[in-house]
Amino acid sequence: MRKRIREKHRQHVGWRVFYRTVAADDAFLSPFYKRDSVTIALLQNNELEYESYFKDMEPIFRAYGGRPHWGKKHYLGAEDLRPLYPEWDRFMEIRKEMDPNGIFLNDYLKEILGT
Repeated sequence: MRKRIREKHRQHVGWRVFYRTVAADDAFLSPFYKRDSVTIALLQNNELEYESYFKDMEPIFRAYGGRPHWGKKHYLGAEDLRPLYPEWDRFMEIRKEMDPNGIFLNDYLKEILGT
């Protein structure tokens, strides 16, 4: 990531890269589900172009089994996300049972959850 940023994006990136460790947890759609993890946060000033930077870097995360933070920008849909989360299907069953009419779904969640 460091090499790619230096070679391709450094002149356009306005923020540092944040790195931290996180302990495993048991939340079904957590990026840290049952695995100790490292998070690497790529940030960009909201007034600067970010899409080409994020789209270029995302395959690096994916090559290492990265799971996106649900509150951060990513370009994965349900077909990409499902294999990353071992309890995806169980979560979807519970979600449908608890909210059969999709009251708590917005357009974004419908898209990324594939509902």
